Amino acid sequence: MREIPKAITWIMLGAIVHEKYKGGFFLPLSPDDMALAQGLRGSISTGHVDRMLGGRQIIDVYRAAECLTRKALDPMAPQRVAMLKDKGGAGYWRMVLPARAIAGEGVHIDVTSADVKFDYLLEYDTIMVQRLSDWESYYVLEKLKKAGKHIVYDIDDDIFSLTPDNPAFHVIGRDNQQAAAACMKLADKVTTTTDVLANRLRQIVDDISPEVIPNAMDTRDGWLPTEETGSPDEWKRIFWQGSAPHEQDWGVCIEAVDRIMGKHKNVRLVLLGYLPQCVIARIEQPHWKGRVEHIGFNDPETYFDIIHHVRADVAVAPLQPQTFNEAKSPIKWLEATLIGIPVVASAMEPYASVIEDGEDGRLVPPDTDAWYRALEEMLLCPAKERRDMVRVARRRASSDFDIRNISGAWTDILKLRR
Repeated sequence: MREIPKAITWIMLGAIVHEKYKGGFFLPLSPDDMALAQGLRGSISTGHVDRMLGGRQIIDVYRAAECLTRKALDPMAPQRVAMLKDKGGAGYWRMVLPARAIAGEGVHIDVTSADVKFDYLLEYDTIMVQRLSDWESYYVLEKLKKAGKHIVYDIDDDIFSLTPDNPAFHVIGRDNQQAAAACMKLADKVTTTTDVLANRLRQIVDDISPEVIPNAMDTRDGWLPTEETGSPDEWKRIFWQGSAPHEQDWGVCIEAVDRIMGKHKNVRLVLLGYLPQCVIARIEQPHWKGRVEHIGFNDPETYFDIIHHVRADVAVAPLQPQTFNEAKSPIKWLEATLIGIPVVASAMEPYASVIEDGEDGRLVPPDTDAWYRALEEMLLCPAKERRDMVRVARRRASSDFDIRNISGAWTDILKLRR
């Protein structure tokens, strides 16, 4: 075992190995082991050869050779999966939670936000990447695929429909979009979150057929019983959670929320994550002052620890009627449902397909008066009516968005032995 990686490294350096070699250095390998070394050498990037005089490159190649040799000599070793996650919430939803659901005997899963590194990833059978949109990562994936690795590319946003008012527009340009498309074409599997996004990707990226695996959570994971939800004191609370790209979406409901705050003196606004500029602009006004509760973002795991303890009477999920937003997933509805808060959402995808208006939430058009009426009705109705909505919504969540019910889909995509 220890000599085969040496042989691979020497072969890559151009050493001549012959059974009648009489020099002072030799590798005591049997013909079978030498044949194995020569075969495994083909799985290591030839791109390293040009830089082989650097000591670090030799060490990297030797490490890669060790990984390949272990796998070749023990084909029944636990399957190894590397999930290279986005550092935001998407990495938690699409990698951390699925990894928890499918990890078990015979499977080793590493979830990390590390860069895409060829030598590091050679020891894995499956490499799952998320939202990659750069050419350097593409070339590494290309070499990994040539080395026989199973590549899965996951994407949860329509990065091809970004508009200038979205902060991501200034980060993901045309070159990034082309790199993302190339990565998807290269991958063995492409996964995404909704049918809408899957259909978009089929039209944009030729020769791919994305598989839809919805965002899901463990619906048993410490959520409050319905009877214990709602504001714990005399205040009524409106809840929103989100990040900076949702700034523009507040334009749908901010005027309605402002009217609610002006008319109802017992209402507070609870914000988890980003603090929208339109709220900052009002926060010192008399009818807002002292009535905004805000907790900023931390890492995703901390966010999900915090959200378990949020208590409010209604959650808002506004979206601007844009192509980009229609491809999103109903995360805000799912989170609010599980913490026991009924949702008032924009009457468009992704919410139109999960909310039955008046039964398990409210769907509202992009109209200030409509938003005002929906929020006021929800805040003034008896607590039992809100809790009944939550019960219906939780049944839907448990049926369609429980990670345990869809873990088999992840097992198949990642090519794990059952």
